Amino acid sequence: MSRLIVWQPNPGPQTDFLTRPEFEVLYGGAAGGGKSDALVAEALRQVAFKRYRAILFRRTNNELQELIDRSKQIYPAVDSQARWSEQKREWTFRSGAVIRFRYLEHIGDETRYQGHEYQYLGFDELTHFREDQYLYLLSRCRTSDSALRCYVRASTNPGGVGHAWVMNRFILSTDYGTKNYIDPVTQLGRFFVPAKVADNPKIDPDYIRRLMLLPEIQRKMLLEGDWNAFEGQTFSEWNREAHVVEPYQLPRDWPRWRAMDWGFAKPYCVLWFTCDFDGQIICYRELYGWTGKPDEGVRETPIEVARRIKEIEQKAGESYVFGLADPAIWGNSGQAALSIGDQFAAEGVYFQKAQNDRLAGKQQIHQRLRGWGYGTDTWKPGIVFFSCCRNIIRTLPSLPADPRNPEDIDTTVEDHPYDTLRYGLMHRPWAPVVEKKEKIDAYERARRRRRKETTTSWMGA
Repeated sequence: MSRLIVWQPNPGPQTDFLTRPEFEVLYGGAAGGGKSDALVAEALRQVAFKRYRAILFRRTNNELQELIDRSKQIYPAVDSQARWSEQKREWTFRSGAVIRFRYLEHIGDETRYQGHEYQYLGFDELTHFREDQYLYLLSRCRTSDSALRCYVRASTNPGGVGHAWVMNRFILSTDYGTKNYIDPVTQLGRFFVPAKVADNPKIDPDYIRRLMLLPEIQRKMLLEGDWNAFEGQTFSEWNREAHVVEPYQLPRDWPRWRAMDWGFAKPYCVLWFTCDFDGQIICYRELYGWTGKPDEGVRETPIEVARRIKEIEQKAGESYVFGLADPAIWGNSGQAALSIGDQFAAEGVYFQKAQNDRLAGKQQIHQRLRGWGYGTDTWKPGIVFFSCCRNIIRTLPSLPADPRNPEDIDTTVEDHPYDTLRYGLMHRPWAPVVEKKEKIDAYERARRRRRKETTTSWMGA
């Protein structure tokens, strides 16, 4: 007797996604790879168990309907006694197992699931969610029945408000899906399965052609699944291969300066810079006061941070490093007798007020990333980052534009390394080689003219 096949995964990444053993797995990248289908089908794996509970999330109610419609095509064919409740938005199977469909449109919606217990959590379009929502709901993935397996699955395209944290959690930690990541705290595994349009043999060829007509960034996101390009990306000039270099020995006579964006409850960031003879800036060191949790600082005092900075520079043999910081640290706050800036100075770590023009600083980053000969074979970036500067490398390419002011970045995201970079680059504003030569030539011409005028005047006298 032949078996009726209701649904089966495509060979390749979709099958890999459904067979991964890790606690968290993301199936992400290009559109049309069968990601949502895989999430809906995977929820069926344990429906034979009475105590099994699964839940699938989308960000909005309208988006959720797409998953519900697909479940109505698959679930009744798997279990003819499965019943759908429109009011509860859930399926109940003959065993008593339940699969729910929910949305998280507003901040705080995730707390409605406090006390709930689910063995399978599915997130469709994960980059549409906030990181704190996702992390909170991970705590709901649990069971008191040893026969049930607990795990989390997600799918997404690049882009969206959560692009940066999703890329950090799944793409960078697994080196773009080439290795398994083990969380050092929980010892639970995490993996990323890249998705391509070509992975789905059932895809409409006309759909691929339509994707090819999209603007460059959207095409890279949806057709190629490129995580280094996304809609609303502020610094599209970023090129990891060119802008990130392995550390090398810096000449001792090159100038050194540092910049700082202060934070206590929020992360603080310190970046160190130098400059070569061509004018290329090298960001060679980073100190980031971050717990690893979303936008949470380590709560170190100015004195503690100052001593860390001093120890780092003394160990490196840097006798003098010019410092720049957010002007706000010189305003007294609370009951402190000394401002934050004064507390650093008391420890022998000195800062001056940085130039804090947001738009001018942003343009400095654009210009430095573009460098000399942008778009040509002789291109050289105006700034490079040592690979040890992990957090500026992690956050800078993922910064979205402010939806209300496209000329600025969205300040609701992790922007502390970005602000620090602004301060550092404004200390040595961009001046291309051609402009430098023109200024030198103009100065020389003016000097000769003044000398000639002085000589003529003296001879006439």
